[in-house]
Amino acid sequence: MQSQQLSVIQTLRRNYQQELQFLLVGAAVFVVDGTLFFLFSQQLNFPLMPARACAFMIAVLLSWMGNRCWTFRSRQQVAKVRQLLISVVVSSIAAAANLSAFYWVSQLLGKTMLDAALAFSVGVLVGLILNWLGANFWTYRAIEHEKLT
Repeated sequence: MQSQQLSVIQTLRRNYQQELQFLLVGAAVFVVDGTLFFLFSQQLNFPLMPARACAFMIAVLLSWMGNRCWTFRSRQQVAKVRQLLISVVVSSIAAAANLSAFYWVSQLLGKTMLDAALAFSVGVLVGLILNWLGANFWTYRAIEHEKLT
């Protein structure tokens, strides 16, 4: 009985730790993403959507690297190139949702920087949810009997 309780606690800790690591990678990437977005849009005077898209593309690559090397490192993983391609597909789906939410919220609100920041945050939240689902159940899923090539 005691070993079963220990096993459950270890499983919960491992799951919580992985979720925390995913959120920490996401938080770091969020800071980079937001910094680049505001740099592109305010300092380099890119139009709003191209500024958002450029920042997001850089964030996708950083997120994949952080999650592969840290968050999901304990799982057996497919080859890097294959996994990166899967990650790009997941990120593209999340990007479409992220940018759509960003666009619609920015259209509903005014054109101040506070409005842009709120639209940015809503888009990121939508993307975060889809990225977690895609990362956990597809990109970095635990491999049991699949070839690792």
